Amino acid sequence: MNKMNKTVNQSTGRKRRFTTKLRRLAMLLGSLALTAGTTFAEGTKEISNNNANTNSALLVYESRSSGPFLNNIQENRIKIRIADFNAEKIYYGFKWQNYAGSAEIGANVWMRIYDPNGNEVTAARQRFNSTTAGYISTFTQGVNGPNILGVSNGYAPLSFTPAMNGEYSMVFYRVTGTGASSSTDSLATTANQQFRSSFWDITVANNTQKFNGRVFSQNWGLVAITSSEAVNASSKAAPSFYSYSHDSTLIKLGFVSTTSGFAPIAYDIAFTTYGVSSAITDWAQSRKSVESATTNVVMANGFKAFLNQPSATLYPIAQISGTPAFGAVPITGCPGSNLTANYTMPEAGDVKIVFDIDGNGDGYTPGTRDFVLEAFNRPAGPGSITWDGKDGLGNNLVQGTAIKISATYRRGRFNLPIYDAEVNADGMYIQTIAPLSSPSNRLYWDDASLPNNQTTGTCSDNNANVTGNGLNNSFIGTVSSLASPTRAWNGNGNLTNIVPAPSVTRGTAQSDANAAQCDDYGNVRVLNTWGWALEADGQLVNVTFGCFNLAGNVYNDMNGKADGLISQSATNPVTLPALYAYLVSSDSVVRAVTTVNTNGTYSFTNIPGASYNMVISSTALAVNPKLNYATQITLPAGWNYVGEQVGTTANAGVDTTADGILAIVLDANKTNHNFGIQRTPTADAKSYSVGNDAFNYNAPSGTLSAYPAVAGYSYIQMTHAAIGPLTGTDPEDCASTSSCSTGSSFSIQSINNRTKLYYNFGGTTGVREVVPGTATGKIDNFNPANMLIYAQSGGGTAGTPFAFTYSITDKANTTSPAVNYVITTTTPLPVTLIGFSAHVAGRNVLLTWSTASEKNNKGFAVERSFDAKSWKEVTFVTSKAVNGLSNEQLDYTATDKEVTPGNIYYRLKQLDYDGVSSLSEVRMVNLKNTGLSVYPNPASNVINVIGLSAKHTVAVSDLAGSVMMTADVDAHNNTINVASLPEGIYNVTIKTDSGVTSNFKLVKK
Repeated sequence: MNKMNKTVNQSTGRKRRFTTKLRRLAMLLGSLALTAGTTFAEGTKEISNNNANTNSALLVYESRSSGPFLNNIQENRIKIRIADFNAEKIYYGFKWQNYAGSAEIGANVWMRIYDPNGNEVTAARQRFNSTTAGYISTFTQGVNGPNILGVSNGYAPLSFTPAMNGEYSMVFYRVTGTGASSSTDSLATTANQQFRSSFWDITVANNTQKFNGRVFSQNWGLVAITSSEAVNASSKAAPSFYSYSHDSTLIKLGFVSTTSGFAPIAYDIAFTTYGVSSAITDWAQSRKSVESATTNVVMANGFKAFLNQPSATLYPIAQISGTPAFGAVPITGCPGSNLTANYTMPEAGDVKIVFDIDGNGDGYTPGTRDFVLEAFNRPAGPGSITWDGKDGLGNNLVQGTAIKISATYRRGRFNLPIYDAEVNADGMYIQTIAPLSSPSNRLYWDDASLPNNQTTGTCSDNNANVTGNGLNNSFIGTVSSLASPTRAWNGNGNLTNIVPAPSVTRGTAQSDANAAQCDDYGNVRVLNTWGWALEADGQLVNVTFGCFNLAGNVYNDMNGKADGLISQSATNPVTLPALYAYLVSSDSVVRAVTTVNTNGTYSFTNIPGASYNMVISSTALAVNPKLNYATQITLPAGWNYVGEQVGTTANAGVDTTADGILAIVLDANKTNHNFGIQRTPTADAKSYSVGNDAFNYNAPSGTLSAYPAVAGYSYIQMTHAAIGPLTGTDPEDCASTSSCSTGSSFSIQSINNRTKLYYNFGGTTGVREVVPGTATGKIDNFNPANMLIYAQSGGGTAGTPFAFTYSITDKANTTSPAVNYVITTTTPLPVTLIGFSAHVAGRNVLLTWSTASEKNNKGFAVERSFDAKSWKEVTFVTSKAVNGLSNEQLDYTATDKEVTPGNIYYRLKQLDYDGVSSLSEVRMVNLKNTGLSVYPNPASNVINVIGLSAKHTVAVSDLAGSVMMTADVDAHNNTINVASLPEGIYNVTIKTDSGVTSNFKLVKK
């Protein structure tokens, strides 16, 4: 306040204010963390600024329950945190004076220290005077701190050595004498337990460093003094404090003093959560400012108010875990009744919900239909707020109202109830320190309930207040910072919320310059200011308010989405099973249940507007439990979902997935939310036992010539009498059981490794191998005559069947479960050939092949052809298998020697002991012509003329020139019998028709 030169003894009114009336400041600070400063003392350094003439003395004032006096509550004690008692000490010093005068009284002021368990450390009792250690004589000494660790311009401290870790506490009291022990002197009267320490310091240090952030109280007792250490009406204060809240957040409070400033005289700093009184359990009421005459409210269970940033190790910060969200159904209830807003909190705290109805989209606007709901001290998780269903103008919300709603999660709620502080013209600010650092914070207040007894003239009763009431700034708030403080007051309620707050002319003087206090806005009032250290906004949600009706149908739809429409497409519909319809919110909670009528209709009434999943199921569920989508969306056996649709227009509003679920936004009455179901098709399992002779071991020919010959495989056509076609059953699509076959759609799901399927798809596709999972795996308009089943040699018994699985797909595009198609044989098919190749080796051809298994195998005839039509056996290779039976790989080779050049074809003819044979695939090689030769040489019985391309004449003569024999040869008849010739050496002359000759020596043996 700006009441200059008003000393304690100037008037009775002023004396009452200075000698009997405390200014009590209560504040709850939220979750914020502060950056440590570079101070080297804790006390005067933090709360006073001599250069700015904003100083505060430590105060003990028993009759007003202010400060750390002997018998006060625990919250009023000064507390010091020790982290390592083996190394740390507490250093301290004070300058004790009378409250109202400057006389020093340290000689009869005593201190007691209590350990963390609450026990007094009796050896630590100490009194203070100006001639012993522990005395601080000047502001500079108090700021510089104790003369330890190299400091020489501070004060000579007293010290205390702790015996355990934890929070020690200090109290102070006055005695009647100046004896060496407080026990020898009587305790001074309550009226004399009023004293202050203009300069003071408490420091925690070890042998190498000092530790800031160790000193705190839950209710600081302070008094504003001048730079000359006087308690004066013109004294200003501008302290700052850091509050560690119950929910582990940290903030900073500061006052600004540039004009009239903050002039509270005696005041308390207490950080609490409840507002003006802990006795009022409804915080929406206890946060309102009140008129309190000459008695302040009691501040208990406050937060720790530190002079510096506390260590995060000793006082951990709770991190942020998320933002709020609305419930899956944001608003429940119907127009004209109580309504409930539903939300989810990321962690414990407060919540604010803003209803923006006026259409401008800027949040809450006073004086419109907009309104705000609040809930306090709510746990983490789902919660709700119920109200009377009215908007900001007091009218019931009406059906179909479009609302933008937003939720704000609030943590670290603080209240700042300042008692009897006449003027705070320059305002205050709150900074959030941790877990998020912010230089500004939004402050709220509600002075609208103060008595509106405003007058314009002068007043004289300083126990009254004639300034009227003030703002209700409960919902919008005002951002505060060091550069832009707020919550200022002076001569009225500052309805325009400006800084500095204006004074009011009273008579011939301004309200902040006259002798009266009844014209100061803060007089005999507890002016509360509140806020949150952290306000986290959730996502804006658009809601159409109301209770709406929903209806639709469940159809026996035989073609599903094939025609782009969910409808009653079955010509002879099957009776529907017992079904239920659910409305399920986005949190999987079943919000409403109804029974589907026998004609397929269903309906819901009075359902709150929200986003839902509409579900059809045969599972009976109650309202409120969560739906298990994996297990509780069911249809009876033999039924399946075929589609969902909103509306009745083809190809419009059709759901992409047929699953009995239809997503809807219920923002009006709605109809034709339709579902299609049908009987599930079933494929028929097949199992056949056939003889080996049912298989064809030759290459497909005739009408099947388009199908390939597969080495090591024989085949059987699906129309063979020994087996049957693919079949299935569908009540809507087929006339009778197992009558779905030709013309139906089948899918081959798997094929075992002994089986191959080939199907003639017709058109440009033609014959293709059927590969599950590819385009050829699905066969539409099925024709069993087009399917060939290939069986690998060596398989066929019960342990090695030829098998595949298949399913049927109906007109609704529903696919049945897969079933087996199995063929077994009485004995294994003869041989499993796993490789056959032919390679040129000089004038020879090397043939190699292998078998994976053999059964009853006699051996292999190697056959050769020069035109792939006429075949001649070259050699026969006997089976290596014992008795023709083997389950291991066997490798074979054969050589066709001195073969006539050109394109030469080879195949294997596998022969069983019972005479059954099968042919392999054909291999072709090209043998180049490298000239004529005679083979073998020497020879015993026959010779072959190799390299012939036309007809030649051969003459064999002895060495005397006598012709022993002649013969005509060509490429296909090139063998000459020389068995009758005696042993010896002969000349062989080969002559062409044109007379060209070639001569060779032949050794006959």
